[in-house]
Amino acid sequence: NDKPHRLGRRYVEQIAGMLKEAKPGKHQTWHTNQVFPLGPDLAYIVSLRTEHNLPDHQKESRVTLLVRRTAGAWKIIHSHFSFVPE
Repeated sequence: NDKPHRLGRRYVEQIAGMLKEAKPGKHQTWHTNQVFPLGPDLAYIVSLRTEHNLPDHQKESRVTLLVRRTAGAWKIIHSHFSFVPE
């Protein structure tokens, strides 16, 4: 389904955890990454993500992440994922 999904804090933390643990090429591929700085400690990232959950089916998502540098580390402060309609 390509309808918007409201992301709560727990859901965003779960996605961030999956991103940290993801092994490239295992179950998802991030590509066409573009970073747009908004200031020295703020930026947004747009990307496409392909999920490889089933051998004969792939699902592609558009992704936007808003990130902020806090105490020297970049952290996701907002995210939006939407499936690309088939």
